[in-house]
Amino acid sequence: MVPTATRSQQLFTFVAVIALATNLRTAAASIGVVLPSIQEDLSMNTTLAGVLVTLPLLCFAAFGSSTGGMARALGIHRTMLLALTLIAVGSIVRSFAGSSGVFIAASTVALVGTAIGNVFLPPLVKMHFPHRIAQVSSLFVVATIVGSTVSSVLTVPLTHLFGDWRYALLFWGILAALTAIPWVFMLKSDSHHDFSAHGHVAFRRIVRSRVAWAMALFFAVQSMQGYVGLGWLAAILIDGGNSEAVAGLALGLMGFVSIPVALFLPRIMRFFGTSPLVPLSFATSTAGGWIGIYLAPSAAPLLWGLMLGFGGIAFAWTMSLVSLRADTVSGTAALSGFVQTVGYLVAGIAPFGVGLLHDVTGSWSPAILVMAAICVPFGLIGVYLVRAPQLEATLPA
Repeated sequence: MVPTATRSQQLFTFVAVIALATNLRTAAASIGVVLPSIQEDLSMNTTLAGVLVTLPLLCFAAFGSSTGGMARALGIHRTMLLALTLIAVGSIVRSFAGSSGVFIAASTVALVGTAIGNVFLPPLVKMHFPHRIAQVSSLFVVATIVGSTVSSVLTVPLTHLFGDWRYALLFWGILAALTAIPWVFMLKSDSHHDFSAHGHVAFRRIVRSRVAWAMALFFAVQSMQGYVGLGWLAAILIDGGNSEAVAGLALGLMGFVSIPVALFLPRIMRFFGTSPLVPLSFATSTAGGWIGIYLAPSAAPLLWGLMLGFGGIAFAWTMSLVSLRADTVSGTAALSGFVQTVGYLVAGIAPFGVGLLHDVTGSWSPAILVMAAICVPFGLIGVYLVRAPQLEATLPA
């Protein structure tokens, strides 16, 4: 555990955590809205574009479980500074890329930094704010959503302002560099934890926990929904008869709607307790959004975006459960790594699969119906999780 901190130190730590969270989706979210321009300028074919859309999930999966030793070797605060440095460097380098290969490689660097930050935010919250886990978890999720929404909404205006998508992407890289500054001052109070090998919460034992698997699968489905929306919603709505402006607004609303609800999530969780209504509402809203798009894409595109966005609050709910369903900091880190590794690995099928289904069938309809159908297991797994036991109680002896 970290030493008892003063009020000012806790406030500074909170600012550092929020600054980090704000940058954890910008590298991914800023791409979709300018992808056609990137493809044209870098001669990137549809297959490579599909790889680029799927790349965030692949990076999150590949590096989600392999970062525990970093906290022991570097210290957890140095690890988070490294995460922001990778995001900044990768984002800046790709803005100068002259080929699709360099662009994808630089994007990978930025997304590896994102993956590291994803895994260590929940244990950081448990370490520094053990008595306010739900509240601080909701706020860092809100910061993540704000970063994602703002970057997806502002990238096009920034492109128009500067006359090139490269400068828009450069802006987000510079922002990441600036928000790394608080973590430089955090280094003097660094803490060295080996999250990958703390006895009863070792990663190899997590894989035998039914709670861990249920949470990973729930996280996988909500990630599928989120990244399919982020990567393809605008294109689906445009092909459905909406203007680019309306499609962009629907995409922005998809992210924005979850901000106010996520702020009240701790109260919602306390009020409903172990009621299945919360996860069922996520699944129902998400399914309704996709069905609306399937039946009448141009009738109420903003409503469909809002419904998908409400379902996306499942991300905040899952992140809170990661901290609440483990009894220790090391258990939280192990669970976070497992959930994100498995979840993102499974979810990586969806963005690429949606593009492939469209290419094969010439229509978005099959993919839309698939996204609506997977809301059934989404809701059922969520119902199990609200009454699931603690992680440690499900681990083998």
